[in-house]
Amino acid sequence: MTETLTVISLLGVAQGAVITWLLVFHTDKKQPGSGLVKLVFLACTLAMLLITVVNAGWVREVLGLKLAELFITYSSGPLILLFVDSQIQNKTSTIWRTALHFLPALGAPVLACLGIYRGILPAMVFLQGYCLIAAIRYYRASCAGKVLKGSPFRVWIPPLLSFFFLLALAQWVRFSFSDIERLRLIVPAVASMSFYLMTLAGFRHSAFLGSKREKKGDKPLPIEDDGLDLQLGKLMQEDGIYQNPDLTLTRLAADLDCHPNYLSAYIRSKHNQGFTDYINALRVQKAEGLLLDPEMAQYTIEAIAKASGFHSRSAFYQAFKDHTGLTPGAFKKGKLSG
Repeated sequence: MTETLTVISLLGVAQGAVITWLLVFHTDKKQPGSGLVKLVFLACTLAMLLITVVNAGWVREVLGLKLAELFITYSSGPLILLFVDSQIQNKTSTIWRTALHFLPALGAPVLACLGIYRGILPAMVFLQGYCLIAAIRYYRASCAGKVLKGSPFRVWIPPLLSFFFLLALAQWVRFSFSDIERLRLIVPAVASMSFYLMTLAGFRHSAFLGSKREKKGDKPLPIEDDGLDLQLGKLMQEDGIYQNPDLTLTRLAADLDCHPNYLSAYIRSKHNQGFTDYINALRVQKAEGLLLDPEMAQYTIEAIAKASGFHSRSAFYQAFKDHTGLTPGAFKKGKLSG
């Protein structure tokens, strides 16, 4: 029984490490909450590793491990709350207010070193309190429609809240029945099993399970979506969102409330080109009009490039030549002379 629970615990640790690695190297760093979700999963993984090695009896429960356990437990609550806040529209926190959340995480280990405080139960109450506040905020934001649309990270909020609640519950059971030897590994086992099931639920809707990258020459499957077509047309033609030089596939998908992978496949199916080429084609079309506009004659090429949505003169020249076969100057000269 003990060996089985140990294996389950280690599998949970391994899964946490893999997910953390995926989040670090395969997610858009510009997305709101990107750094926080990585820290939350790292905290989950370290917590499972720590309680596994201690409860399995592989190492002695020395003061250093106790300090680490206190720090991780007290840090996890604020991390999950700040992560939830990052997924709510217009919900921000100042650096000083953020620092206040982590004072207990710094203070508890110091008190433990002084021999004043060494209990883990208050830390679990602290964690449960933060999870409860985070759950209430997320529920209210969902009801009010204030949760960020299209964010690839918001799907992790319910699983992560459930994970921390179950972890705290397992800790309470372990301390309530500390005389039962078989319950020694209940915390890492419950944590690992719940972590596995709930992250699996999150993966079903995350960007990690998106469609495979299309190979060169692959013909995209036809996608018909009249609603998306109307919304995309409005954003491009009426709002001119393509003129934003910081526009990305993820940000556009968020505005359209759809998954980035679905939007990418839709654009390829509808316009027979990738997202970047699609946006650049619209920018070049805009630039053509500006180059031929008499009122824009006094403006430089750099100004027209920026007005069209390009970051730089070189990017503008490259895209313009790719789509028209001419440089901006040659295009303008040819049109005006003809």
